[in-house]
Amino acid sequence: MLRSRVEKECERFRGKAIVYNKISPGKTNIKQNYEVFPFGEQCIRYSIDDVVRETDRWLETLKKRPANDSAIWNSARDYVDRLFAIHCAQMDKPQWINKTPGFLNHLDGLSKLYPDAQHIHIIRDGRDVAVSNLSLHWGPGTVREAVRRWRDLIYVGQKTIRSKQLPVFDLRYEDLIESPAPVLRRILDFLAIQGDPESLLSVMPVFKASSGKWRKTFTAEDRGVFAKEAGDMLIQLGYEKNYDWVK
Repeated sequence: MLRSRVEKECERFRGKAIVYNKISPGKTNIKQNYEVFPFGEQCIRYSIDDVVRETDRWLETLKKRPANDSAIWNSARDYVDRLFAIHCAQMDKPQWINKTPGFLNHLDGLSKLYPDAQHIHIIRDGRDVAVSNLSLHWGPGTVREAVRRWRDLIYVGQKTIRSKQLPVFDLRYEDLIESPAPVLRRILDFLAIQGDPESLLSVMPVFKASSGKWRKTFTAEDRGVFAKEAGDMLIQLGYEKNYDWVK
């Protein structure tokens, strides 16, 4: 009975992993090519065949023998490592980093998957985050939904970081685009990675125009909705001192 349950869960995961990594032809409504996740031109370099092979390889190990909690997490880490080893080989890079914002909801599990991981928490003005998310084909449909998503991610992330005492480098997005070289130097030092910020920035575009877009995009109603849902968080994070911006 237990084996049957394990096999059922394995097949469920396999189907989800493979479907998620397939991209429908004719994808439209994207801002950048690399936003067709995960196989856009600048994103993930392992192929769907690699996903199928490595997923099957991992799930077969789970089906063959019973394992304790630690062994399962270790095997899952090996599975992810193998996929990103392919990615790094294709990109000719020694390290990889994942910047999925939704991971703030999964720091508990990620701390078990990678107990020695280092975390960079990038905080951005939630009003600009809302504008950006509303422009994406997969994003929220209203300002209220966008605000709540940003607010809840920040709240859950901060709560888990404190409870797990995770090693975190707090980074303000606006500081990065305003002074990219000094901030990148601090990031490299935090990660203990050798590198020249100026050299890295020569191949890493920094879009300064993406800061403050909400001022031209938000209507008076949008401002009111944001203030009601997360105005206090803007103040807590230092983006505003009061509610004068709503007027």
